Amino acid sequence: MIITQQQFYREFRKICKISTTHSTCKLAIFVSCFDVDSICSARMLSDYLKRQFIVFQIVPVIGYIDLREKYLKLESEIANVILIGCGATADLESFLEIDISDYLGDDMTPDEAALLIHEGRLGDVKLTRKLYVIDGHRPWNLDNLYGSPIVLCLDDNTTEGMNAEREAFYFLINVPEEEEEEEEEDEEEVEIEDLATDNDEDNDLILNEPLERKRTRQAPKESKKKKQKRLVDEYQEVLENYYQQGSTVSIPSSHQTYDLLSTIGEINIDSLWLAIVGTRSLRDVYRKVYDLVYPGLKNEVQRLQVDIDAYTMRSSNSNNALITSSALNFDISKKADNHGLQSCKEYTLFLLHYWTLYDSFFYSEYVNSKCHLYTNDGRRLLKTLFARMGIPLIQATQNWHYLDLELKRKLDSLVLREAWKFNLREIIIDGFKRNYGFHGSISSGDYVNAVQALLEHGTTRSITKKKVQSNRDDENGGPSGTNNEDNGEEHEDKNQHFLNSFWRAYDSLNNYSEIKKGMEIAKYQQQFIFEKGSEIIQKGMVKTQSKFRVVILNESFTMNSSITKSNNSDSTFNKSMSSLKDDRVVDITTFGNGSQMFQNPLILTKLGNWILNVQADLDEGVLPLVIGAYNSETKTYLVCGLPSRASFDLDGDEEEEEGADDDDDDADDDDDDNSNTSRKNRKDSKKVNKQHVILNAFSVLFEKVTQEINIQARMDSFQSAIIELRKEDLTKFLDGLTRYSQYML
Repeated sequence: MIITQQQFYREFRKICKISTTHSTCKLAIFVSCFDVDSICSARMLSDYLKRQFIVFQIVPVIGYIDLREKYLKLESEIANVILIGCGATADLESFLEIDISDYLGDDMTPDEAALLIHEGRLGDVKLTRKLYVIDGHRPWNLDNLYGSPIVLCLDDNTTEGMNAEREAFYFLINVPEEEEEEEEEDEEEVEIEDLATDNDEDNDLILNEPLERKRTRQAPKESKKKKQKRLVDEYQEVLENYYQQGSTVSIPSSHQTYDLLSTIGEINIDSLWLAIVGTRSLRDVYRKVYDLVYPGLKNEVQRLQVDIDAYTMRSSNSNNALITSSALNFDISKKADNHGLQSCKEYTLFLLHYWTLYDSFFYSEYVNSKCHLYTNDGRRLLKTLFARMGIPLIQATQNWHYLDLELKRKLDSLVLREAWKFNLREIIIDGFKRNYGFHGSISSGDYVNAVQALLEHGTTRSITKKKVQSNRDDENGGPSGTNNEDNGEEHEDKNQHFLNSFWRAYDSLNNYSEIKKGMEIAKYQQQFIFEKGSEIIQKGMVKTQSKFRVVILNESFTMNSSITKSNNSDSTFNKSMSSLKDDRVVDITTFGNGSQMFQNPLILTKLGNWILNVQADLDEGVLPLVIGAYNSETKTYLVCGLPSRASFDLDGDEEEEEGADDDDDDADDDDDDNSNTSRKNRKDSKKVNKQHVILNAFSVLFEKVTQEINIQARMDSFQSAIIELRKEDLTKFLDGLTRYSQYML
């Protein structure tokens, strides 16, 4: 069932009321483990619930199988379940084995509920449990939207243009009964004709009927059947086209959650920052989503920060004099204990303020792919760029904190002056930063890199399950629903490792020291990705197969899991002369099992996206990518399908950017009249859905191929273009992809 933001606001009030009037836990929040946006959304929501003294459970889930197992273990007292970052694309009522009759209110019978559902009056069915879906993954599963009274989907305005799909859904769910009646009538006609053949007298009676009258009698029936069959075919095609369009993300879940809190009137700097971080985490792949949500976030930063700064200055001003906006900008921004937010120009360079200038340029995915820094010519080009900017390499290889102050001040102008000559038009983008008092400030991009690194890396396996589970139970006021069944030591350890990763990333969102640790881990992980990516390119491991490219990482490649650093500037894999003072090998096992890094879908996807960006700048024609990594312990391949970079322009479309700028200017003009971003954010959501966004056709193709070639495969991820295959099935799977890609890519 679809609910709007205002309807969800009323439902959320009911959720809070139920939870505060009972001593037992009535609310469970399921969160996707592998998604920074979802984690930010969950943290935002849980912080609000804690302020209201509401007991709840946070249940991190790894995939749909994990979701079902943990849902089935929920206490019967749980009245409300919120799913964040998962659930939109699956038929939840069927998948979670939900029987509506088990949750009917005392004053409603199953027959009454069935009648209301048949009439489409889903909201009138009284239930003792409801599931709320906050998930930007698309396409929607239409059973959730139009066929289930227990599943309530938070609408992001994508359903406004789905009239054809809604009409097709309602028509087809009523067809089976009508078709059975038609088949019964057809069978009766056949019996009559058979009897007529066997009985001459009866046959004469039938055959003696005037032909014109007989045609007149049969014509309406045949016309009705043909019309219904035509409608069935047309509506089935409508739904098939809808589901086979491919997967995408329409809007950040953190943006939806902040919109909800804004409607309630419970927003602050912390929740706004989480909304910014969640949105920023989508930019690398879903560029248009970020660009079109950005103006609303910028307006909210200006509104909220000005209110806070004005209150701070009035509190410290004994005369309570009028405080001007210019005074605010000068006084507050200069305070050493400033913990506010600012919209600013942000670098796409990797951890610029926490690394060397050279490393930051080199390990930027944008700069690396554009300048081909994995080649000797590319590295010489980077040195040329520094020379044109007038930055000596001795300074470029110094840590940012020790860089010349004058160079720091004029770096923006130097980059803007020279970078465009090297086709680097997006080193500086619109972004945000958060101040941390004496510690300085962190840009939203750097913050995302730190949280993502903690999520990809997790904690070491020396942390016992009992200790981790106990910490989570203490924080959430109850058990988190972790699966304790023994499903095999390898699967159990892998899942526990992912859960540890989730909680470390979750805890870091309000912990500056953990974010700093995340930045250090991010550096090594980025080096790992780039070295392995360079090796793949140089060894020619990227193969073209039909309408997509393939990279298969076999055992010999995945087991070699170290980063080699050298002071020799001409070394093939030397990226910096400053990261390490001496020659050595940094083993990734410092941060976890190196051979298992490729079995983390986040790491494998990041490597695949790096290869895609490189290929996009190398080739005239751009193709999607299938990347797979072998797991020697389970004898399986983890395979990810990634959409083509041709689905969007890395440098942006000038006309669309001008339109975005116009929207931004209009938003600035209306800022004084804007009390909150709810209305603005919903308008931005509509814009997102009208723009072209990336569609991953592999989400449909993987499922179709596994069904057609009849192989055993595990598709457990909320990102449906991720699959786990047995070693012996890989070749058959790739052959199937080759055949079907002719029609679907």
